[in-house]
Parts: sequence; C-alpha cells; structure tokens
Amino acid sequence: MEEKYTNREIDAYHRGVETKLDEILEQTTQTNGKVAEIQRWRERVTGATGVVVLILVPILGWGLWQLTKIDEKVQNGMSAELSKYEIELQ
Repeated sequence: MEEKYTNREIDAYHRGVETKLDEILEQTTQTNGKVAEIQRWRERVTGATGVVVLILVPILGWGLWQLTKIDEKVQNGMSAELSKYEIELQ
C-alpha cells in the first residue's frame, strides 16, 4: 500500500532540509574563512623566512669568512706596526 504525503508534510520536510542546508552553508563559510586566514599566515611566514634567508645567510657567511682570516689580519697588522721599530715577529 502506497502512502501519500500531504502538501503540508512535504513543505515541512523541505523547510527542514532548507534549514539544514543553511546551517551547512554557514559552517562551510566559517571554515573557509579560517582556512583562508591560515593560508595568509603561512604565506607571510614563508615570505619573511625567504627575506631573512636572503639577507642573513650572506651576512653570516661574510662574518664567518672574516673570522677565519682574523689570525692573518692580526699577524699582518702587528708585523706592519712592529716593522716601524725594526722588530720582527717570529
């Protein structure tokens, strides 16, 4: 036996479905906003990291290179100054 639904029952069912769809749309919109915010944050961090690497790595490299040459610079400087007094380093 086939049951027939009244228009009132069908309308009530559709209103329930529409309500659920509206709730799903609202939640999806909130979630998408949060995901977009996280993506913007990640892009900023990635950009800042790139800038730091492009600036900091060469500076650190130059500093380390200078540190490896410091003994030679001290030796040359001392020899130059002491040679004025006819003193030689051994």
